[in-house]
Amino acid sequence: MDDTQTKSAPWAEGPRAGSLLPEAAADPVGAVRSGLPYASLERVREVLGAPDHLLAQALSVSERTLYRRRKQEERLSPAESDRLLLLSETFELARRALDSEEAARRWLREPHDLLGGERPLEHMDTLAGAQEVQTMLLSVEHSMPA
Repeated sequence: MDDTQTKSAPWAEGPRAGSLLPEAAADPVGAVRSGLPYASLERVREVLGAPDHLLAQALSVSERTLYRRRKQEERLSPAESDRLLLLSETFELARRALDSEEAARRWLREPHDLLGGERPLEHMDTLAGAQEVQTMLLSVEHSMPA
């Protein structure tokens, strides 16, 4: 490789949420600030196959809030949109690391000893927890012990 070519490190590429949240692909910051449409949440729910209580926990909202958003088809708040984007990026990372959508879904919904017996979706109720989940997936993706 010569000096004019650069190769990014695999970790620098990061997860991509574009396939789950195409409305956030071009301008994720703007999309989050404006609030993602409720349909984005439904799309992620369908792909993850996650029950409301796990989805609510990962988004740091109550199940009642999810119900209200569904009933009124409200836009998500910027904070909820931010968490949904993080969740979709984490799913994409899991899909890459585990080589299939089904394996990624199962991994995110099952308890893990390295997370104190919590499911990754439960552990993602804080940003620190989401970072731990993504670090575990990066370790799997790059074949390092988690």
